[in-house]
Amino acid sequence: MKFLVTGWFSFENGHVTAGDILAAELACKWLKQAGYYYDIAFAPPFSGGVNWRHTDPNLYTHVLFVCGPFQKGDLESEFLLRFAGCRLVGLDLTMIHPLEVWNPFDFLIERDSSQAAHPDIVFATQQPLVTVVGVCLVEPYPGAIDHIANEAINRFLASREVAIVNIDTRLDTNNTGLRSSAEIESLIARMDVVFTTRLHGTVLALKNGVPVIAIDPEAGGAKIKRQAETIGWPIVFAADALTDESLQEAFAYCLSDAAVAKAKECAKHANQMIEEMKHELLRALATPDGLENKYQSRAKTLVSVVIPCYNQAHFLGEAIESVLAQTYRHFEIIVIDDGSPDNTAEVASRYPEARYIRQENQGLSGARNTGFRESQGKYLVFLDADDRLLSGSLQSGINCLHVHPECAFVSGHHRYIKADGSLLNEYPPDTVYSNHYTALLKGNYIGMHATVMYRRSVFEKVGLFNTSLKSCEDYEMYLRITRKFPVYCHKQMVAEYRWHNANMTRNSKKMLAFALQVLDSQWDYINNNQEYIQAYQTGIEFWRNYFGMNQIKVIRKYFSQKQWLNAVQQILIMASCRFWWPILLHEVLGLR
Repeated sequence: MKFLVTGWFSFENGHVTAGDILAAELACKWLKQAGYYYDIAFAPPFSGGVNWRHTDPNLYTHVLFVCGPFQKGDLESEFLLRFAGCRLVGLDLTMIHPLEVWNPFDFLIERDSSQAAHPDIVFATQQPLVTVVGVCLVEPYPGAIDHIANEAINRFLASREVAIVNIDTRLDTNNTGLRSSAEIESLIARMDVVFTTRLHGTVLALKNGVPVIAIDPEAGGAKIKRQAETIGWPIVFAADALTDESLQEAFAYCLSDAAVAKAKECAKHANQMIEEMKHELLRALATPDGLENKYQSRAKTLVSVVIPCYNQAHFLGEAIESVLAQTYRHFEIIVIDDGSPDNTAEVASRYPEARYIRQENQGLSGARNTGFRESQGKYLVFLDADDRLLSGSLQSGINCLHVHPECAFVSGHHRYIKADGSLLNEYPPDTVYSNHYTALLKGNYIGMHATVMYRRSVFEKVGLFNTSLKSCEDYEMYLRITRKFPVYCHKQMVAEYRWHNANMTRNSKKMLAFALQVLDSQWDYINNNQEYIQAYQTGIEFWRNYFGMNQIKVIRKYFSQKQWLNAVQQILIMASCRFWWPILLHEVLGLR
């Protein structure tokens, strides 16, 4: 068993505070006392540890993330995805999102969450005090009304003859010249009273028996108010409830012996609670049934890979083998033979791991729907018989869905291969981070269906694939889902799209007609939203350019061969696809 100890000190510009470092040192101390091996991950300006982005995740059985706020941000997502194969332990965290909605940890002792609150473990840390010759304010952040608190503090301090010492608890950048958590704590410990809008300003003051006027910079109060209430410190305000009179009363109390005694009492109470937190953590690590069960439950989630096949027997074996080569091993393969007249059954029979089902021809949507009904997996991937998955595809999807449990599906990127399986080309990925429905109205950024991993539950809410569509049915499904549910696009290359003469996408006329039909199906939903309407119009232009220009080449060929009737018929079809007549004729005649 080996740990990697991480926290915001492991990220450049991670807004690291002294409390983060103290909490990490305490966690390392606990692990060492318990006889566990560990590394610690540091990022500049800190040194001496490993770089979590470069170290091999397979070196560690457990990853411990210590201290600070934790939410579904880009940095957290990158971190969780990299160490998804390890047991994830969270300690002393403020969980921003309700645990009922999002908890990526296999074991968690939070500082505060929707379900519980504990003392910040910095109360239990010990630092040698240094000689130093106390206003501790948080920097502005979204949702804070810190300016109200700052103005009240400045008014009060301006009315008093006091020596003001500005103290910054941040260590990645410190505007008061303090270089270590020991220096910051030593300075706070020498104050008579501390005004602070920082959580660790509150903690470090009370830890050293210094009365603190704690002001939570969020309306109604948040983590600072919750922490003070948890340990029993009475002098805490929400910024929107702060008055000059209340500050005067609080200051008078903090100068009293009773306040000093109360601060020491709170620190003692916090340390008693933290000692139990320590034992709870070490008990969980020594007898990790709950932790291990949760880890194993997500490590063995069944993924159903549905492979519809119609006259693609010559490619089917490669598709099946690409699933069998997955690094994630908990999958089932379901081959749906959609009435193929070729030897699909014979090819499928070579692979006992694949379940073969034959049906009368119902089209691609019908085959996928049958595959869904026959599958058992919590997650689903639909792989066309002529395409291939890359070996890490399922693992990437599983990891991403675990980190983003709110998402109905996640999608990655693909590259193109030739009919013989050799690489054709690879384009830079087009990653969409937000407003997925709008992005899909503008065009199908996903591009390849096999890059998508769905939650089974989403089909129970939106229905199965539209069998009236003979093409673009995946595009219609993406739109149907994203207008109701969040989705996520990750950066991993997960699949290979085979380019050959029988590709459905080579039929430009058919693809254009169905792409526009799919867009039209969204009109009742978007017609009162100007942003959506603009995206819809962009989408029409996109599809006309993407598929229409290929069809214009066909029309030009008919003209060059003097096949006038065929040319006119194709022009009429293109006109029905909303090509404006002057532009259409302009393109057909090749004018510039």
